[in-house]
Amino acid sequence: MTFEQKSTWKTHWRGLKTQSAFAIVVLTVVLFGYAGGLDPILRFLVEGRFSVESNAPSGEIVIVEIDANSLSGVGVWPWPRGLHGELVDKVIEQGAAEVYFDVDFSAQSTPEEDAKFAEALARAEGAVTLATFRQQSNFGTTEEGGSHVNRPIDLFLEHSWPGVVSVPISTDGQIWHARYGDQVGQGVEPSLSALMSGVPTKTEGSFWIDYSIDPLKFERVSFVDVLNGTAPSHVFQDKVVIVCATAQELRDIFSVPVYGLLPGGVIQALGAESIIQGRALETTGRWTIFGLAIFLLLPLVLLVMINWQVRVLALVVFAAAIEVAAYGVQQVRPIIPDTSATHFLFGMTALYVLFRQIGFHKILALVSQRRAENTEQMLKQVFDDSFDAIIVIDRDLTLRMASHKADAVFQREFEAGQSAQNVLPDAVIEDVKSAFDGAKETYSASKKNIELEIEGGDRRHVEYVVTTTTQQTAQRSEIGEEGHTRLASVTCRDVTFEREAQKRLAYLARHDPLTGLLNRNAFEMECDVRLQTADPDEVFCVYCIAVDEIDSVKASLGMAYSDDLLRSVGEDLQNCIGDDAYLGVLHDNSYAVFVPLTPETGCSEGWAERLHAGISEDFSSNGNRVPVSISMGYVSSKKAETDTSSGQLIRKAGNALSRAKLDMRASTIQFEPHMEEGLVRRRALEVELTNALERDELSVFYQPQVGFADKGLLGVEALIRWNHQTLGPISPAEFIPIAEESGMILEIGEWVMNRAASDLVKLGGDILLSVNVSPQQFLQQSFADVVKNCLDQTGFPSERMKLEITESMFVGQTDELQMRIDAIRDLGCQFALDDFGTGYSGLSQLAWFPFSWIKIDRAFVDDMATSKSHYALVKPLKPALTVITKHN
Repeated sequence: MTFEQKSTWKTHWRGLKTQSAFAIVVLTVVLFGYAGGLDPILRFLVEGRFSVESNAPSGEIVIVEIDANSLSGVGVWPWPRGLHGELVDKVIEQGAAEVYFDVDFSAQSTPEEDAKFAEALARAEGAVTLATFRQQSNFGTTEEGGSHVNRPIDLFLEHSWPGVVSVPISTDGQIWHARYGDQVGQGVEPSLSALMSGVPTKTEGSFWIDYSIDPLKFERVSFVDVLNGTAPSHVFQDKVVIVCATAQELRDIFSVPVYGLLPGGVIQALGAESIIQGRALETTGRWTIFGLAIFLLLPLVLLVMINWQVRVLALVVFAAAIEVAAYGVQQVRPIIPDTSATHFLFGMTALYVLFRQIGFHKILALVSQRRAENTEQMLKQVFDDSFDAIIVIDRDLTLRMASHKADAVFQREFEAGQSAQNVLPDAVIEDVKSAFDGAKETYSASKKNIELEIEGGDRRHVEYVVTTTTQQTAQRSEIGEEGHTRLASVTCRDVTFEREAQKRLAYLARHDPLTGLLNRNAFEMECDVRLQTADPDEVFCVYCIAVDEIDSVKASLGMAYSDDLLRSVGEDLQNCIGDDAYLGVLHDNSYAVFVPLTPETGCSEGWAERLHAGISEDFSSNGNRVPVSISMGYVSSKKAETDTSSGQLIRKAGNALSRAKLDMRASTIQFEPHMEEGLVRRRALEVELTNALERDELSVFYQPQVGFADKGLLGVEALIRWNHQTLGPISPAEFIPIAEESGMILEIGEWVMNRAASDLVKLGGDILLSVNVSPQQFLQQSFADVVKNCLDQTGFPSERMKLEITESMFVGQTDELQMRIDAIRDLGCQFALDDFGTGYSGLSQLAWFPFSWIKIDRAFVDDMATSKSHYALVKPLKPALTVITKHN
């Protein structure tokens, strides 16, 4: 075969492939069209043509809207049918030619309202048309196809015409067509659109609505304005009126092209306008235009020598020209040239030309490249947004890339191309080198920590890990395997905050957060370690120390003041002990001291005096001064004894401390074995006291209060007594402190107040009632309510209620304390100061507090007849206290 023959054969073969491909494209378009796939393209093209120009309605139709204003004016829905009749009368009187209702009248309302509407229809003499429609239904009366027919009731059809308002909805959910008429029952009835147009039309079938007619330009009147007579009188003259719902609440809204959503009645008006203006459109010419396009395209396809860009441009020009011609025809004729198949053919041909020129593999490569770029961009974003700092280094220790977080962690700028040795700590660089030197199969990454010093002298803890990876290269790498190069990735994070938090947690695990001293667990562990390493004959002493009246200080002056006091006492104790002693906090207001006793350090009694002397006698803060006193219990023991664990020693010292708190004569007590028995009894009483009220073991005794002048009865003081069913009578001096420490004093105190008030109401008379109130009771926010409830429930007069409180209640003059005192005084109750002279009070404080009665402690009064000193002390107080109480 000669060269010329080969060239001719290749040309024929190329042409045959081109023709075959074009034939496949044509066949694809035809099959796609018969399958309905071209309909979306046609709707898109038609909507574009409708959008080019906006035409005005003919002016023959007036829309009466059932809008939101009308619904608000009438107030109910459905409306009374008499309103529709009233509207018919008004528009007919104002010259309307015909009235059409796009409203459902298929159900009866009240007989009176139906009659009113029927009478108005009769007066209209056939000028009214009512809506009839068909809808899908699974129940009730149905026609063929499983649809339910909604007709106006027979009473209305006697004087009106039926008009079909059903419209077909396309597969895209929009309304493109209107009907001329529809099969309803056994016959065909015209549509509302056809009747409104007044133009003879077909009786069946549908047409395309011309959406180039602007629905916003219809003459519109609100229903309520017609009823009120505020609508212009000339607007209905010789016009066709359609009454329809436009309010969104009534949901008679449909999706349409160009305008989005329109009420059903407006769509009926557009259908009528399309007929009136001769714009009831029909599609035509799909395959005719398609055949013409084939003859236009065939030369372009066969002329392969023409540049592909010129051919694609020619396709675009042809498509635009055909669409412009179709738009022109649609404007002058009531037809829609169907160019959907033609445009689909142009598009498929353009794709064929592009595929042939560029090549399928090139297109796949381009798509793959785009995906790779998108993936790389996404990974880079993830890389930069990572919470950890990531630094990538190559084998030459050159930075390939670094995330933004790296700048913040190391407080320096990282840029690609820098030497890693200039920006990273030496320890990290050594780990990177080790990672490169090791085999990638055997290298194991592990977390490490370094401490950095940054500008300003601050120190920072950084946690990091070095891993290696391989990267494919386009050619053989000089170092490493063929086609691959190794990279090191340093992932690090600033863990300074976590380290400081761990240190803080470790500190708090062993120390009291308020005083900074060892907490109980740490104190016991330190003591146990010291005991285990001690000689058998070595003697140790444990002291338990409590700040007296700390609860009263806390309640009267506040938590901040009591915290400052506890810190101050802790500092004083710390200054007293040596390096070989331990100081800890057992709970809120109790300290423990562990001391080894040696000839150099002194005996246990000497240490007790030393600790007492080391604590300041008073404490001042923010202008408030509080005397400081402590109670102390201690125990000493040899290492050789069997119960020398720290827990045992603390327990025994604590028992002695409890005894010291109760003993008014001594503030320091050494542990004795018999104290164990007292503690057991105390715990048993605490348990039994919880059930004493339920078992009715508590009772109230009344101590008379007699006046000096006439020896008359002034009042009684309520005193609680406990007679246990097995233990017998128990002294208040024993169980009242237990009640105060356990919190049961609140319930017991309220019970005593209610019982005493109730008893005195039954007794009658006008004597005073004195009730002792503990600090815990008085400092409760609800105490004033407790007193008020007692007075209300028992009917006891408030002016005869006298509340006795102790001096510890007014350590500080706080606004909160003043508010509680004022609240109780407003009830009409009196205050009495009990045991004056034993605590903190002075005459200046008495003048500030509203005491009506002051009881001098019996320690000053009992031996006043035999003790000149006590007599000399008490005698001057009487006139002063009398003045104070009268003033208050």
